[in-house]
Amino acid sequence: MDRQDDFNKNHSIQSNDLIRAAYSVTLGEKKLLLKAISKIDSFNPIPKDGCIVVDIKVSECIGLFNKGNIWREMSKAASLLQSRTVTLFPTSDTREEISWVDTSTYYEKKSLIRIKFGHTVSKKLTGIIEKYTQVELLDVGQLKSVHSVRLLELLKQVETSQKQGWLKISVEEFRVVMGLDGKYPTFGPLYTRVIEPALTELNKNSNWNITLEKVKKGKAIHMLLFTFTKKLQKVFDLKETKKSTAENSVKQNLTKQQSRKNITAAIMDIHDTSW
Repeated sequence: MDRQDDFNKNHSIQSNDLIRAAYSVTLGEKKLLLKAISKIDSFNPIPKDGCIVVDIKVSECIGLFNKGNIWREMSKAASLLQSRTVTLFPTSDTREEISWVDTSTYYEKKSLIRIKFGHTVSKKLTGIIEKYTQVELLDVGQLKSVHSVRLLELLKQVETSQKQGWLKISVEEFRVVMGLDGKYPTFGPLYTRVIEPALTELNKNSNWNITLEKVKKGKAIHMLLFTFTKKLQKVFDLKETKKSTAENSVKQNLTKQQSRKNITAAIMDIHDTSW
């Protein structure tokens, strides 16, 4: 029996199997997926042989889709998802390929899309007790590359409670989970077209400082080591705000004192004037 979920969380929760799975989607599809996942009661198992069904409204996607016509972008993403698959355990000897979506129903007058996830994916999105990753939709909304979103998910998987961590992943696995299997066979193009732009965007639009160490095996880049720590910029901004507020307060007090002096002087002038 299918289950209709209607949460409206500001984050999505996925099992780590999905985080390290391989699939290729557009940025619009990825954002729609994350929004749909955020509607799910992730810790409540589905009935046997059931699927998860969620409704996504245009009004819920403002800020996530940065386009003028959000309905059109959502509809396009939902349509593309119909043919998309995801490969679980992509670097192991036994891979499992499943469909993201079973059906998509469009209610144009209501500006609403109803998505029914496939059964196996539904099991990976519900009944989650441990080994899961949470991604904030606010962080995703600022990103303009699907590779940046996927790298964000990979880093969130290893994030500690201190908002720091490190990710060690082979170049081969990175290429696969990014949906780039067969593309960029040499490291140079992979770095300049995928890794470097994603790093630049995340360093600019996330609350992390991320660095990358390229680990060689012989002469070739074999492993990627990402390390990240939480930015302190917000603390500095707060200090600057307090400093600015204090300076403005001092200026205002000086202005008031000067005004009082001017008024007193004017009164004295009046008292000294012969009428």
